[in-house]
Amino acid sequence: PARKLFLEAEDLRLAGVDPQDYLMRFEEMIREYPQSDYAPKSEYVIAWTYENVLQDSVMAYSMYKRLAERYPDSEYGQIAAEKLNSSR
Repeated sequence: PARKLFLEAEDLRLAGVDPQDYLMRFEEMIREYPQSDYAPKSEYVIAWTYENVLQDSVMAYSMYKRLAERYPDSEYGQIAAEKLNSSR
């Protein structure tokens, strides 16, 4: 189920739909399956989208911080922590 939600959100993202549409899907996946292997990557996609697509540095920082706090031992949590440290 987590994989299915993740792939649906990823398909929307790659299809070029409005970011808010796929961000809601990634958030839904995280809410429903916070312990899944797809949750940290979903958090990362959200943060990356705010940073690079929506150009919202405040939200991007907040999302990277959330990712680093929720999933500190994951690959994506560590990437987020590095981004946060380099932005100080």
